[in-house]
Amino acid sequence: MKVYPAEDGIFRLDRETGEQELIISHSDMAGFLPASGAKPDDMRYFTPPLFNENGTRFMFWYRSRCGLHNGIYTASADGSGIYKLPTLGNSHSVWLGNDRILAWAAVEGRGTHNFLFHDRKPFQEPSRVCGASFEFNGHATFSPDTAWLITDTPEPPVADKRNQRTLYLFQCKTHRRIELGTFGAPDILRGPLRCDLHPRWDRTGGRVCFDSAHDGCRQMYLLDTDAFRT
Repeated sequence: MKVYPAEDGIFRLDRETGEQELIISHSDMAGFLPASGAKPDDMRYFTPPLFNENGTRFMFWYRSRCGLHNGIYTASADGSGIYKLPTLGNSHSVWLGNDRILAWAAVEGRGTHNFLFHDRKPFQEPSRVCGASFEFNGHATFSPDTAWLITDTPEPPVADKRNQRTLYLFQCKTHRRIELGTFGAPDILRGPLRCDLHPRWDRTGGRVCFDSAHDGCRQMYLLDTDAFRT
């Protein structure tokens, strides 16, 4: 078994021709991992590549199944210029513009919060986002004008029989938090089968689309946010 295979990793696909090119392989990532992360029986994987606003760079996670490594990286569109964000562990992340990344992450000496990181600026201290009003690990996305942020609460504990998630809207400048609604799901939709809300904005910033199973099965819903922002 190859610890760092050179023939698999992140591929770039040309949508017009269908041609694909391997731009970052597992072997390319070997130098970024600690020596303790080189166990032959450990599975490593990339997830989920996401371009910045102008398509010049993308972020990705490089994870270790056994938990020895879990990092956020960025790279240029051709796979060059790989940069690791200064996190000790991380979860959901999203671009803000072209050079900043919001992530639920642990930072040495500062704990785990929603931090805003600067791409390729290792000496720029990450800043907190929306302070104490946004202290949970949700699927956050920014409105097109970046003035607002929408997110959801994570999966509730098994003891919570309601199996509910809440959709929140934040005004970034004032940290104002607005509850848009709470949505339940059948009890069978837990763990790997869960249905998180995954809110995302339309291009105008007036509506959001989110996933939910509150009607008994997985569906996508549209919600007008203008009425909540007055």
